[in-house]
Amino acid sequence: MLSSKLILKSTNKVFDFLEYKVAKATQIDTLSFCIFRIIFGLFTLFFGWKSYSWLGSVPDTFFSPPVLSIASLFSAYPPRFFFYGLDICIATAVIALTIGAFTRFSTASLFVLLVVANSFNYSFGKIDHGFLYLCVLLVMQFKNWGELFSVDYLLFNRQKKLDDQTTSQPLDNLWLLAVFIAFGFFTAGFGKAIAWLDFDLSTSGFLSWLYNGYYNLGRDQLLASFVIDLDWPLLWELLDISAVIFELGFLWAMFSQRSWYIWLTIACSFHLANCLLLNIPFTGNSIVYLAFVPWSQVGALRYLVTHHLRKILLAVLAVYGFFLALSASLGSSFGGLAYYLAQVVQLRESKLIIGCVLW
Repeated sequence: MLSSKLILKSTNKVFDFLEYKVAKATQIDTLSFCIFRIIFGLFTLFFGWKSYSWLGSVPDTFFSPPVLSIASLFSAYPPRFFFYGLDICIATAVIALTIGAFTRFSTASLFVLLVVANSFNYSFGKIDHGFLYLCVLLVMQFKNWGELFSVDYLLFNRQKKLDDQTTSQPLDNLWLLAVFIAFGFFTAGFGKAIAWLDFDLSTSGFLSWLYNGYYNLGRDQLLASFVIDLDWPLLWELLDISAVIFELGFLWAMFSQRSWYIWLTIACSFHLANCLLLNIPFTGNSIVYLAFVPWSQVGALRYLVTHHLRKILLAVLAVYGFFLALSASLGSSFGGLAYYLAQVVQLRESKLIIGCVLW
């Protein structure tokens, strides 16, 4: 009995120490959180907008939701007006979140709405990689990212000068978001480690992705057509090993701030390489990594949001007003303002090019 208590006590100490190390490695001030909120909302507007109204026209024959999902409570797709309502509510929540109007409520609302919408979106049997976007909303629900540079500030903290509020901000951390990222990469890296680490030059996990995407999925743009003809077995084996090391490496990188930022930088290079070689952009992950940027240290950005807050909020509202009118006219084909502008100028392979620019 005594030994079990000692084991439990020592285990708690180990976990407390690990949590402390991750929290220290992911420290961010509240001011940076508040600037990131605006960036998060604008990112959604330009690169990550999704419409779910098209689900109302899908035949019920394709309805096969996962067991552990909200959609599994239904026997078929809801009527189309249900998904139109979801689109309207999601748009309202994104706008409110970006300008910081009732920020905690709008953050929680957007999270719940996207969980409901995606549960039906995943009812075809395929689940995409957008869960980290939801993890940001889940974590930020418990952070004060609406305290400054927001409508909430103008409504409830007008008696305090913004300059005084931004001079000394307490430090917070994003340890839980770091754990989500590390877990996501671990699940991917563990599977690769089992299949790819065979040290056999006649097989290649990287080439299996490349060939399948190139010949079956039409991923033959950018550098894919150049790499497809190369016969470098040793290089492909090294790529397999480096991919496994990188994806599993997040587990130890998050215990040091220096190694964490180095690993995030490597992650951006990793995604850029995937975009160029495999034509897989993963643009949604970029906004997750940007949460760890100390935005308060960007002097010009800090000056703008400190001295021109009302103008910025009004400009954001105007842009969103234009965007909503545009998305309503285009319907589900509207994926974001950046992709729409790319179509206007007839930019070929806009998703890949925009992904490369982001990374």
